[in-house]
Amino acid sequence: MRPDRHGFTASTFAFFSVFLFPLFTSFIIPADNPSIVGVWQLVELTNWSADGERSQPYGDPPDGKFIYTPDGHMSIHIMRRPAVPKFTERPDDTQVAEFARAYLGYYGTYSVDYEKGIVTHEVSGALNPNYVDTDREREFSISNDTLTIDIRPDNGARYLRRLVRVESFE
Repeated sequence: MRPDRHGFTASTFAFFSVFLFPLFTSFIIPADNPSIVGVWQLVELTNWSADGERSQPYGDPPDGKFIYTPDGHMSIHIMRRPAVPKFTERPDDTQVAEFARAYLGYYGTYSVDYEKGIVTHEVSGALNPNYVDTDREREFSISNDTLTIDIRPDNGARYLRRLVRVESFE
């Protein structure tokens, strides 16, 4: 069997996959912590301003999916319900602005610190250009098949997202 340009053969890869990979992943995802990997359906999105004013800018309930793949990619999509009406002709600037306020989407990679309960979204593309090339830390917890993301910026506001697992890749 010929090694690749790094000196690995298929048997080296098989050994790593079967024997060593489970050892490494056991350090990454502790056995007593459920994995964030999977597809999650958004069921609640509630924001509180610094003065305590509550809002649900994407409706009650909102629509959306958070996707975390086993190889470290993520994709976040949030959409207002009821949805913005469909356009019957080319939208004007006001309609485009309304559409942009009704949708939030970004993608990239992610990393998880299970001990601290932090998932970091490393954004490489987004509808909002201010998200691109940023790292967005989120506190999270998982109970059964419910993922809660609780964002508390320094300004005193709070952003709560609650999701239920609809698919697992593991």
